[in-house]
Amino acid sequence: MAVLLSALLAVQRAQGVESAEGTGDALRLSGLDPAGIFLGKAGAVVVQLLALEVLLGVGVVVLYDIDPSGWATRRTAVAATLGLAAAGTLYGALAAEVASARDVAAAAAAAGGGAGAHRRHQGLGGGAGREASTWRRTGSPC
Repeated sequence: MAVLLSALLAVQRAQGVESAEGTGDALRLSGLDPAGIFLGKAGAVVVQLLALEVLLGVGVVVLYDIDPSGWATRRTAVAATLGLAAAGTLYGALAAEVASARDVAAAAAAAGGGAGAHRRHQGLGGGAGREASTWRRTGSPC
């Protein structure tokens, strides 16, 4: 459970660094292969999770006096770590894109709402009269 929660935090931090200061845009403009960017992020999360698993494994061996000679447990832990890192990085990137698209749409709606309404008003036949000139000066049709 600790590894799963740590994976969530690691992915959140990786995506937060990328989306906070426009680093994601800089990475896209740099010409790097998107698969390489994904593998780099996933690899960083894997390294962090493996370090955590080693520390937790040492703690379990010391506290519970367990024999750590089983290879099946280690292989399962490594496979789970790879899967968590890959899926978490993928879903983190998708969530960041959805959030940034939502932010862009909200900003566009807030900034361009008046202009869009003005164009709709002109399209309804009110563009040449007194109402349209009032709209341009005051920002409202009245």
